[in-house]
Amino acid sequence: LVEKLRTCKLAKSIDGEGFLVAKTVEDLDHPVKLYPCDIEADQVTTPAPRDLGELWVDGLVLHPVTGRPTEYTILKHHPGDYFFPDANPLAVERVKARHVVHWFQRSRPGQVRGVPVFTPSLDLFTELRAFRRAVLGAAEVAAEYAAVLEQDREVGSGDPDDDTDAEYKPFSRVPIARKMMSMLPPGAKLSQFDAKQPTTTYEMFQEKCLGEACRPLSYPLNLALGTSQKFNFSSAKLDHINYRNALTIERDQCAREVLERLFRAWFEEAVLCGAIPVGNGLAVPAHEWHWPGFEPLDPLTAPDCPFYVNTA
Repeated sequence: LVEKLRTCKLAKSIDGEGFLVAKTVEDLDHPVKLYPCDIEADQVTTPAPRDLGELWVDGLVLHPVTGRPTEYTILKHHPGDYFFPDANPLAVERVKARHVVHWFQRSRPGQVRGVPVFTPSLDLFTELRAFRRAVLGAAEVAAEYAAVLEQDREVGSGDPDDDTDAEYKPFSRVPIARKMMSMLPPGAKLSQFDAKQPTTTYEMFQEKCLGEACRPLSYPLNLALGTSQKFNFSSAKLDHINYRNALTIERDQCAREVLERLFRAWFEEAVLCGAIPVGNGLAVPAHEWHWPGFEPLDPLTAPDCPFYVNTA
């Protein structure tokens, strides 16, 4: 279940929504045959809409009053697959909403499908990638030029002071011997090519762009960079507190919309098949979900630390 939740959470962030379909697996080595199957968001679609309603609300059948989904139209295979056992890529199955866990973030009334959290950051990642490639291309061009040979006058033009007929054409290549001092032709000057890449603003642009792109996840910049060498302890701690608060909200939503529904379905089947003694019928007993705790940002100020220091 932990692996299913992790995959569902990644799908929620990348695709905008995560789906788990409760199915029965007869050969499961347990009295309860309930098994949550994770599916791609692309599989929840209406391949051949019959009216405008099915066209606008893709893959869902909504209740006429509440607007909540009553059924889901799910493709049996991912539309990007190359192999279809039944030779029909548009084969679908209609699943009742009570058997489908649909986890997404609602940002407006009437919203029934999810939007990827990185949608406002797509152009930022594109700009970051384009700027990085441009800087890398300029640095590669600069690295290919060891030096630049300049001529202040035309060589071999009949000048009586010119005792050579050698002339270097523009953009021609001149070999340079290693570990030797070379005499340049008359009127020529050798200078090292100044690359100037990456510029001093490259690192600043990269950090600002990456920090802005990760803001939809409340992700702190030091975690996005993988280092806190440019941050003091107070600022890094403050950023982590904001991120952990966002994780707490995400965990509460996961427990309410995913875990509670799966546990209720599992408990009811466990009672009906006799795996759990009948107590109060199908009423779910009191329970709570325990999530992994957060490591203290400052161990010396943590109450459970033997060297706890009260800073109040």
